[in-house]
Amino acid sequence: MEFLRFFCVSLVGVVVDIAIAYTIVITFDAALWLSAAVGFISGALINYVLHELWTFKSQMRKLSKNRAAYFLTMSSIALIIRLTSVIALEYFFSSFHDLAILVLAVGISFCFNYLSAKFLVFSSKEKK
Repeated sequence: MEFLRFFCVSLVGVVVDIAIAYTIVITFDAALWLSAAVGFISGALINYVLHELWTFKSQMRKLSKNRAAYFLTMSSIALIIRLTSVIALEYFFSSFHDLAILVLAVGISFCFNYLSAKFLVFSSKEKK
């Protein structure tokens, strides 16, 4: 069930992430990597709150500045993975549509996000 909850929360974050990134590209003609970064950060903030309160919820757990900081640190690493993926996909597959590149990059960074959230940020060793 935990993985299913993680997937559902991540799906919400991804929708926010891609919607914001794609809107920035279309509206402001911004660089794809910059748009991806803004979208990613927006989705990560929403994901932290939902993961904390639902996905990895424990009896006494509540929002935590330390876990939020740790989650955002791990998300920063995932962001580097995401941006590297966007740049590489854009370089090697320039004929792909921007939206396809964003979605593929999300898939690549998803694995790191799950593993770092489960085993580092929200592990049974509480970070208060």
